[in-house]
Amino acid sequence: SSQLLDHIPVLIGEIAAYLRAPAEDEIAANAIVVDKARELGVLRYRQQASVHQLLREYEILAEILEAFVVDETVRLGLQPSSGECFELLRRLTRSSRTLMRTTIDTFVSAYTTAIDDRNNRIKAFNQMASHELRSPIGTLVFAAAALEREEVRADANRVSKIATTIQANAQRLSWLVDNLQRVSRLTEPGDGPNEQLIDVSTVAQEVARQLQDMALRGNVRIVVATGLPHVFGDPARLELALLNLVSNGIKYSDPEKAESFVEIGPGTNRDAVANGMYAIQVRDNGLGIAEADRSSIFERFFRAHTHLDATLGVTGSGL
Repeated sequence: SSQLLDHIPVLIGEIAAYLRAPAEDEIAANAIVVDKARELGVLRYRQQASVHQLLREYEILAEILEAFVVDETVRLGLQPSSGECFELLRRLTRSSRTLMRTTIDTFVSAYTTAIDDRNNRIKAFNQMASHELRSPIGTLVFAAAALEREEVRADANRVSKIATTIQANAQRLSWLVDNLQRVSRLTEPGDGPNEQLIDVSTVAQEVARQLQDMALRGNVRIVVATGLPHVFGDPARLELALLNLVSNGIKYSDPEKAESFVEIGPGTNRDAVANGMYAIQVRDNGLGIAEADRSSIFERFFRAHTHLDATLGVTGSGL
């Protein structure tokens, strides 16, 4: 890529400078070239390269430099001594190995950091899932125990309230399990979308209905705008996407705003329409997402506002 080509000439230029430098100078002390080698490691990590690719790339670079030195020696009619040849080869080998080691160390460090971060997110997700499942299960166990008591069974009103509680918590468990199964299936090769003609407005209204209680508790107004289209797609996946987006808008409403809202409406992406697609927009006037976090929001288990969980009283999985 063009970014890769931005780094290679700098490395070659600094290696050339090192080859001309006094013997006591070390390329590892050259801050410019070392920083460039580190930048190359970060770049190749972002490009999802492998350590094998990096090793091979530096091997090719060393071979190119060696061939260039030989060709120039012949072209210029130089006749270096054996000692000068060995010294040049030594410095050339040392420079390429030093830069290769710096690049790979940075590359591996980036991967290690990403793995540690992902493991922490998985741990947080497991804790959240356990908490979310434990609450309705505990309520169901308590309700079942209550129904075993004779004085409770004799009171029709209490039985009706317990039955309502059981139904609500059973539905909550079913919703949680369904969502976890949906998410786990999204990356499976055999999981194809169940495509059909969808009235997006109907799906949006259903999402608003499901989240109405949550919105009322958060003093948030859910708006379903007019002009939503009929599209061909998977209604379950569309509903799941809208549920996640709208619930996030509710959870992270801005407490300093006089009125908070979350709106589902037609998008304004003209490029999408021109390419035969349709954009659906979910917008709100909540806390927003920091610029630094926006590139990570679609990564599994990533959450941008974990530091506000206690303050806002929210939890989430980052899925």
